[in-house]
Amino acid sequence: MAKAIISPKGTAIYPRLTSPDTKFDSDGTYHVKMKFDTDDEVVAKFIAQVDAWYDEAFEEAVTKSVEDETYKTEAVARKKVKRGDKPYTFVEDEEGDDTNEVIINFKMKAKAKNRKTGEEFELKPTIYGGQGKLEGKQIPNIYSGSVLRIAFTPVKWFTKQLGASVKLRLEAAKIIELMSGGGGDVDFGDDEEGYVPSETSASDFDGEGSDGGDDGDF
Repeated sequence: MAKAIISPKGTAIYPRLTSPDTKFDSDGTYHVKMKFDTDDEVVAKFIAQVDAWYDEAFEEAVTKSVEDETYKTEAVARKKVKRGDKPYTFVEDEEGDDTNEVIINFKMKAKAKNRKTGEEFELKPTIYGGQGKLEGKQIPNIYSGSVLRIAFTPVKWFTKQLGASVKLRLEAAKIIELMSGGGGDVDFGDDEEGYVPSETSASDFDGEGSDGGDDGDF
């Protein structure tokens, strides 16, 4: 792939990075929502760049609408071309007001088709750790709460119905801090026996436990 753009560090929400989600697409998609704090200067600059891509998508849609004679003039096109939803939303507080936190969605289709040959092929995000690319059973189950950086490609798009916007196509993810497994501790008391796990690691099994390309330069 072309050199990917790398996001700042953020917190993963419902990641599907190790097995595709087929709930709404039978071909499957890999995806992760990432929460960022815009009080961080690096994050603020990142959001400003996403906004710039969003504005570029609108400008390109206006130009194309005039060139293909959908609208006669640029002035008319600017009134008629819609702006689509941005690829991020602000987290709201209890009163419904925007906070300084944003959630950005990154997605990758699990299957794609070669435009020239029509041949279908599979895609999967590459997963990195602190020492480089992870392979096979090195790849852990990645759960909500994990701190990640995402490699992605911005893709500008436009449809007359939905408007013009940009999507952030997932390419790879780097695990900074791993949250793998269930939630926090729960005190059930100590008056009854319970399951005691064996010494076998969960990573020794091939099941799909995650709730939840090519090389990216992290």
